[in-house]
Amino acid sequence: MKDVIKLLTSNNVPFKTNMPATLISSFRGGGVTSVIAYPESVDALSECLSAAVETGSPYMPLGNGTNVLVRDGGFKGIMISLVGFRSISIQGDLLVCGAGTGLRNVAEAAEAAGLSGLEELTGIPGTLGGATRMNAGAFGRELADLIDGVTVFDVATRSVRKFARSEIPFSYRSCGGAFDAAIVTGVALRLRPGTAIKEKSDFYRDKRRSLQPAAPSLGSVFLKPSDNMSAGYYIEKSGLKGARVGGAEISEKHANFIVNRGGGTASDYLALMSLAQTVVDGKYGIKLKPEIDIVGEE
Repeated sequence: MKDVIKLLTSNNVPFKTNMPATLISSFRGGGVTSVIAYPESVDALSECLSAAVETGSPYMPLGNGTNVLVRDGGFKGIMISLVGFRSISIQGDLLVCGAGTGLRNVAEAAEAAGLSGLEELTGIPGTLGGATRMNAGAFGRELADLIDGVTVFDVATRSVRKFARSEIPFSYRSCGGAFDAAIVTGVALRLRPGTAIKEKSDFYRDKRRSLQPAAPSLGSVFLKPSDNMSAGYYIEKSGLKGARVGGAEISEKHANFIVNRGGGTASDYLALMSLAQTVVDGKYGIKLKPEIDIVGEE
């Protein structure tokens, strides 16, 4: 990675090297990432991509790491943090935010402006960019319900492009591949004036906390199966709550969460994923598909 470091340095792009996943993944376990770059502008973002392409290094955007598991062999490439793309602008009922803005901050800004729509999503960790890519949702609300448009940096053309909502084929926990060759830099949300926003937000935040474990995790491990029952339902019915490998455990509180009980590795997490998939398929013929992103080397 010496050439990557040289290129980032020469272009004045801030970066860190050899970053353990204990510091970047909300599971607090996993391997080491060779380089994390911190661009603060579109030009700097372009330089990060140039460094990756010129050196043949893999790259990926990084939000808050709330949905990313880094295998124990580490990520031998460049993670591009979007923490420098944090901004919030209110234009009538339109909330325009940088991709690195935390969903919590977005929801708080909407609440302060008297704008409703985000209440059900209050408490979801992560950034708006990552939430947009996966069409995050909770309690019957999906982010796609609120998106007016998305601004991206196109990797092929190295230019900024804007997607209207109608151009993005959102579906359950998916953007339909619309951003596979792009990095989301900004999102515009169309909200509406509302009342009792804080009360509704507090209700959904408290409900979320009551249902989900507090220990380090990556949130929901598996997508909802096609029969519309939850993955947690089948994992619990299979008697796997509390199953443990090393420092990782299938949560006693919510079966679709794998938590770190101390010293949990990515291999521990993956072993429990495999166990759940094997047992649920054997008992019910349901093939559980991951909701999290798994990157890096074995």
